[in-house]
Amino acid sequence: MAQANLLAMENDGVGKGEVINISSNTAFSVTGDVRMTKENNAKAKQLLNWEPKITFEEGIKELKKEWGLK
Repeated sequence: MAQANLLAMENDGVGKGEVINISSNTAFSVTGDVRMTKENNAKAKQLLNWEPKITFEEGIKELKKEWGLK
């Protein structure tokens, strides 16, 4: 996410009020509910040449490890 924000700040083609989703582009359950969410990061790819380097699950695993959680 930090990389995407830096790319947006440095890009003259963005900043006109458009919404750019920064996501893993995969569906996942929100708080164990049956509802699913799936973001679309196509605009981030198009305008910023950005795409995720790790999956959502990998990011959570790394975060838990950093915070000393199981």
